[in-house]
Amino acid sequence: MVTLSSINKEVGKIIKIAGVFIVFLLIAFTLIRLATIFIPKAPEKPQKAFGKLPQPDFLASQINDKFKFNIDTISGNLPNLPVIARVYKISNPAPNLLALKNFEDSAMNLGFKNRTKVSNIYYRWSSEEPVSRILTLNIQSGDFVITSGILKDPNYTSAPLTTGEEITAEASNFLDSLGILPDDIDNTKTKIDLLTLTSGTLVKATSISRANYIKIQFSQKDMEVLLL
Repeated sequence: MVTLSSINKEVGKIIKIAGVFIVFLLIAFTLIRLATIFIPKAPEKPQKAFGKLPQPDFLASQINDKFKFNIDTISGNLPNLPVIARVYKISNPAPNLLALKNFEDSAMNLGFKNRTKVSNIYYRWSSEEPVSRILTLNIQSGDFVITSGILKDPNYTSAPLTTGEEITAEASNFLDSLGILPDDIDNTKTKIDLLTLTSGTLVKATSISRANYIKIQFSQKDMEVLLL
């Protein structure tokens, strides 16, 4: 027959066993922490997949005067880099037999017509609406250049600007329409510069009310601790 005293004894045993187990876990955790402090993990060995980098070939100077060199960084000091830095291979786009057709369809959807072949990989499209524009595109890499006459068009120099967020969205949509929007863009690092036209040259504007153009710079996401 189960009595209250026997139940108390069993509960007491369970509590003692649980207490011993918790003390054991605390001791083990403390020992692991001390081991990581006094016995640090061995540093990762570099794979040296690229081999030994060649020494820079500096031309011998014919001037015997002493030179003073400055480090061209923001702080004026060498950056604090890790002992080992991973080098990521840049993948080249694979040849695509449909690349020309795909880019032409995208260019036409953006209002560009009149395709002209510049070379085996460079093609050019033009557009007169809403302003004269020329799109030169590398169908192999997706690199492109757009030239236009917006700096001389009064409809653009006097047009009011929308918000930076709307302009950023439009720029992203334009790249996405061409199929060349990278998937590793960090939107928190997007930089927006307000510009105004002064004597035929674009310069930074002091406020959005004085700006006629916006410059957008997209940035990639950081690779581990290395800023991009």
